Amino acid sequence: MNRIGEVTTLREATEDLRAKPSGTFADRLRRLREFFLRDRVEKARLRGGAANQETTMVDLTEIPEWENTTHARGLQEGQLKSLVHLFERKLCRDLTKAEHGVLHQRLLAVGPERLGDVVLDLDGPALDAWLRDPAAT
Repeated sequence: MNRIGEVTTLREATEDLRAKPSGTFADRLRRLREFFLRDRVEKARLRGGAANQETTMVDLTEIPEWENTTHARGLQEGQLKSLVHLFERKLCRDLTKAEHGVLHQRLLAVGPERLGDVVLDLDGPALDAWLRDPAAT
């Protein structure tokens, strides 16, 4: 089995990933890697690569970056979901699609700690005004 940074066939990579220790995190990581490999193979096939999936070569150097990006995206989605819940409880209503977008942009701009402070420190009407104010941070 070739190591990360080299190329390998999908079959070898999948066998290596399945041989890793089991456990909740390891299982999720294994599934993510398998998805990544299948995605890369399919893209190679669409670009005119080998028609046989078992012999298509895959560059594994992108896996660590892909894992980090996927992990960061998952954390951000979880933070946003928690903040949406807090905002909706404080406002006693569902957020609109536009308000979801505003909250997401502010999460990227000022971070989850600041948004947590805002939702806890402001009362309902003030929080509603803060959410509608395009200059609020």
